[in-house]
Amino acid sequence: CLGISLLLSHGASSQVIQDDISSKLIGSWAGEGKAFGGPSRPEMKWESTLNGKFIKLSYRTVIQTPKGDQVFEGHGYYKSLGAGKYQGNWFDSQGSSHPISAVFADNSLTANWGTQQTEQGKTIYRLTSPDEMELIDSVLKKDGTWQEFGRARLKRK
Repeated sequence: CLGISLLLSHGASSQVIQDDISSKLIGSWAGEGKAFGGPSRPEMKWESTLNGKFIKLSYRTVIQTPKGDQVFEGHGYYKSLGAGKYQGNWFDSQGSSHPISAVFADNSLTANWGTQQTEQGKTIYRLTSPDEMELIDSVLKKDGTWQEFGRARLKRK
């Protein structure tokens, strides 16, 4: 019983590490942009989860296409490694699951996702002010160049 009591009291007293994502991105965001050539309305929410050990990104966008609106949703889980570095995983409504390696520097989180065996991409969350963000999505082409497939401007709600 003493061991369990000590474990529980240690867990309750341990502090959540304050990092760049939690201090600058936590909150709800919404905006407008383009994705896959059509107008889009992205929304995202960054929140602390799982006893403060991870930051969860919930993302949803509606993309206007000639055949009607299409919805894309995903969740990312980021864990701080310290010194502005993060690792995580992404899961989305297309059934994709990707590992994430990310760095926060100069008010931007650059998240590299995917593997050489599947698909590789990069998402940049660039704060242009404390309450405004530019979101840029790109995929790595076979020739080694980046092709942008989405760009949006979002404001903190």
